[in-house]
Amino acid sequence: PKAPDVILVGSGPDIYKSGEMLCKQGGSIPTFIKNRPNHWEYCGDYKVAKVTLHKDSPKAIAKECEAADRSSAAMAVYMSRVR
Repeated sequence: PKAPDVILVGSGPDIYKSGEMLCKQGGSIPTFIKNRPNHWEYCGDYKVAKVTLHKDSPKAIAKECEAADRSSAAMAVYMSRVR
């Protein structure tokens, strides 16, 4: 629900690798939210501002998961809009 400002990344190997790739990309990233199948909404350009890993801050991740009604996440990627 906080996307694109907060992106929760799961722990599956491919999903986690995609999260890592996002964090390493750097610079301005055109960001879209999927509203329904084949319907994407452009939200603007964002950049990674901060990353929180579950292993380092389990309470912070648990708080984000609770807000999103999710059971777990391996990391939270905090994005900021590029103006």
